[in-house]
Parts: sequence; structure tokens; C-alpha cells
Amino acid sequence: MGRLVALPSLWSTSQLDPQGITFAAPGLADQLAAVGWACLTLFGLLYERGSTRNFETAVVIVGVVSTFMIAILAGSLSLGEERTSGTHAWHMTLPVSAFLQWCIKLCMALLAGFVGAGILPMLIAGRLFGSSHSLVDVHLGTGWLLVVLLLTFVSFWCACAANGTVRAVLWVFPVLIGVGLASVFGERAGRELVDAFVARFDPFASFRFATAVSRLGPNVFFRLIDAASANLTGRIQAALTVRTTILVPTLLFAVIQSYRLFRAQIQDRTLSVVRSLLPLATTAFLCGFCLLAFYTFVLDAQEQTWMLFFGTHQPIEEILRRRAIEKNRNSAANPHGTEALQLTGDDLAIAFPPPFPFSETESSRRWLRNARITVMPDKAHPNGFSCAETPWKSTWCYYSATIHLADGTDLTQSYEPGANQKEPFGHYSVYVHWPGAAGQESLFSR
Repeated sequence: MGRLVALPSLWSTSQLDPQGITFAAPGLADQLAAVGWACLTLFGLLYERGSTRNFETAVVIVGVVSTFMIAILAGSLSLGEERTSGTHAWHMTLPVSAFLQWCIKLCMALLAGFVGAGILPMLIAGRLFGSSHSLVDVHLGTGWLLVVLLLTFVSFWCACAANGTVRAVLWVFPVLIGVGLASVFGERAGRELVDAFVARFDPFASFRFATAVSRLGPNVFFRLIDAASANLTGRIQAALTVRTTILVPTLLFAVIQSYRLFRAQIQDRTLSVVRSLLPLATTAFLCGFCLLAFYTFVLDAQEQTWMLFFGTHQPIEEILRRRAIEKNRNSAANPHGTEALQLTGDDLAIAFPPPFPFSETESSRRWLRNARITVMPDKAHPNGFSCAETPWKSTWCYYSATIHLADGTDLTQSYEPGANQKEPFGHYSVYVHWPGAAGQESLFSR
């Protein structure tokens, strides 16, 4: 009997050692990683005997499943077994502070998940497929490491909120799904509420305010969201970055909450986990709501201002095109004419009615109400208006127009030939002179 007591198992050792499970459980996760990827390496020795596609499929399936299992166990096994055995309450009575114990357990869990489910699979995948394979990519590897760390931390949070390893493992994916759905609902609510607010209260009645809001577009967050929703080349990477940005406040809150739950005595009930999850879901909802509300508000302002620019450019081109045709019929000597054109917003609406693309919107029609528009030949053709035929069998007319809005704002937009005559597109620019300002500001140039 004494010999049996002298040869304790790993489980009893962990009960006697306050930090036994903390270091033994992540080590077990690393051992699982080593066994799983060793099997894949042995399969790689038969690479030339089997189908390449089948081997890649096996690596992906086995690698993803085993990696997710390792990441989840690395985050939940240590603390979950301590809560199950009752040693966690004993640890809280030790002279070592609860904060230091929480830091050690969290860091060891993240380290085990990072190595066992992140670095090791990437190294073995590079050895099996080579560095030039699509599965071995820098951007894909970075995203994979972020996913592994996130999954490991979520499992650690579940171990803090639930009582026992099994319950913690079973709560990992419901927590991820709940927080993710809250973020998605927040994004949708932010987009729809801002659209309804703009349609109901018309905050862009002032052109100057609309221009100031539209200038917020070049910031980093707006570009990331825009790339995630429109840019097909970097859509996955941008979407991942946006999701990470949205979840940063949620993750910070979850870290603080995990420390509070680590110190508390957890009740063995589902309602207690749901009660702990609600603040996280609310934070994710608010983050998604605020970010997409900001993006939608700025995007609406940009669309309003762009519609003013292009909603005046195309009607002016159409008027010059019709005028050139009429001049060609009446006088072959001077087909284009040199006199300036005096137009109004009504003239533009008649020349280009709403069914056409980039027609005037309600905001642009309001801004152009009682406006005076003076159209002159562009600088490259001072002797008269010039229209050129494009390779697509359409006609483009070059001009320089000054739009005097009713509030005293002056817009100067011009469409001139490109520097290289072989370029099919010309140079379009818009400048604004605000009432009382010393000079002009550039609003658009392309």
C-alpha cells in the first residue's frame, strides 16, 4: 500500500501540486499535436504512391480537426479539471495572488495553443507541401495563428465561466456563435438605422456638412470596411481585419471578465454561463453597430456629394454633345462655338432625366435649386468646346464649369484631356470655394 502511495498518478500529482495541471494539461495538448502531425508525416512518406488531391484533402481534414481539438483542450483542460476536482478553490487560498495564478494559466494555455495548434502544423505543412504551395502562405498562416489564439482564449474563458472541462468544451462553439451573431446583428442594425435616419431627417441638407463627413472616408477603418465589402482581391484578409477590429473591445472585456470569473465560485448551471455571455454579446453588438453606422453614414455622405459631381458632369456633356451636333448641321466653319453657356439646375434635369445612371438625387436637386452654372471651354481648347470620339463609339466633351450654389458656395469642375494623348480617359477635377474662405479646396481629382 505504501508503494502505491509513493507512485502517484498524474492526476493525484496535479492535486498535490498547485500548478500541476496548469503545466501538465498544455503539455498533453502538445503531445496530441505531436501524435496527430506525426501521423500526417508518415502519410507524407507515401506521397508518391497515392493521389495528390486525396493526400491534400486528408491533411486539411485531419489537420483542421486535430488543431481545433488541441486549441480547445489547451485553453480549457487545465482550469476545467481543477474546478472538477475541487483544487481550484484550494488554490485561491494560497499566498500566491489570484491575479498571478490567472496570468500563468492564461499564458500557458495561449502558449500551448500557439505552439501545438499553430506553429507546429505550419512547420509540418511546409515540410510536406513545400513553401510554394497555396496551403503554406504568409497571410494564410497569420490568419491561422489568430484563429488558433482566439479559439484557445475562448476555451479558457469557457473554463472560467463553466464548471468542468466537459462543460467548458461544449460551450466553446455556442459562445463563438452567440458573439458572432450579436456582431452581425449589430452591423445590420447600424446600417439600416442610419439609412432610415438619413431618409427621415435629411442630415445632409448642407453641402458643406456633407462634404466634411465624406472626407472621413480616407481613414483606415473606412478603407478596411470598404475593402471587405467591395474589393474582391483582398476581401478575405480585409474581412478578417474588420472582424478583428470589431472584436477587440469585446476581447478586452472578455479578458477582464475571465479574471473576475476565475476568482468566483461558479454555479453548475447553464443560466450562469448565459448570464456571463450576455455582456460579451452586448459589447459585440455595440461594436458592430457603431462601426457599420459610421461606415454607412460616411458612405451616404460620399454618395450624395459624388452624385452632385457626376450628376452635373454627364448632363453638361450631353448638352455640349447636342450643341456640337446642332452646330455641325448649321455651320461647318465653327462646329463647337466659343461662347460660354449659362445653365440652371432645371436645364441639367431636362438634359439627363432620372432613369439614367448618375442622375440627380434629391439632395443634388436641392443643392442645385436657384444655382447658376457657367460652362466655358477647357484650358486645352481655349478657342471653343471640343468633343472627341472614344474607342467605345461614344463622344466625350471637355469643358470647365463653375457652379454658383444658392448659399454662396462656388464649385469649379473641369474635364480636360489626359496628359498622354493615347489615354482614353481625361482628367476630371472638382474644387470648392466656401463663402468667406481665402482660396479653393480640392474635393475630387481623377
